[in-house]
Formats: sequence, C-alpha cells, structure tokens
Amino acid sequence: MFSFYIDAGQYGASMAIFVVVALILAIGLKNTKTRLMLLGSVPLFGIAMLISGTRGAFSH
Repeated sequence: MFSFYIDAGQYGASMAIFVVVALILAIGLKNTKTRLMLLGSVPLFGIAMLISGTRGAFSH
C-alpha cells in the first residue's frame, strides 16, 4: 500500500498536529464558513489519529 509516511507513528503524529492547527485557525478566522469547515475537520483528524494506533502522538 502506498503512503507518504514510513509507519503509523508518523501518520498519527501528523494527524495530531492537524488537529491543533485546525483548532488554532478556527479560533483566529472571522469567516464563518471556513471556521465551520475547520471545526468539522477536527473530529475527522482525531479519529484518523486514533485509527492509526499510535500512542506517540499522546506522549510527546
């Protein structure tokens, strides 16, 4: 299977970073449509992080 990441740990860590970045952008933006799109993507990124099976994203 093709992936940009070497293992699930890197994928999970990047999904954790995406959660943080999406929350920061949603707090800072004034556009309601973009804010709702970012807030809607936060649970998806969180679920993707949990599905990867990594604990590294929680411990760092």
